[in-house]
Amino acid sequence: MAKKILIKNDFNFDIVGVISKFKDYKTAWLFNEITNLNFTKIKENKSFPLFSFFSANFANTDIYLIENKNDNGIIVNDLSQFDFFLITNNFKNFEKIINSKNFQKNHIIISGILDKSKFKKKTIDLLSSLI
Repeated sequence: MAKKILIKNDFNFDIVGVISKFKDYKTAWLFNEITNLNFTKIKENKSFPLFSFFSANFANTDIYLIENKNDNGIIVNDLSQFDFFLITNNFKNFEKIINSKNFQKNHIIISGILDKSKFKKKTIDLLSSLI
């Protein structure tokens, strides 16, 4: 009997690329220090950890920090220039926070919103399956 696979076609999140020379825990810690957010590890994957932030102060906003590449490889080869992705369903609330110049002082570079229309379908499916 064949298994049915459910694929999310309604990926309603914005994706922001992050370049950081630090490992996952240090990058999440720096985000917490710079933004006063509290990213916590929610999914222990042996290869690629996932951090999230939820708060009443940012109602209806989910923010995920996902490591794209490490010693185990790269999740999204098409976007290999990024070490991490910030994925959020409400970027407008988050935009002021990530524009902090303290990120650059701490050797973290943050892109603007990436254009999902240029992504391959498998990239969208892969990112949506992680959150």
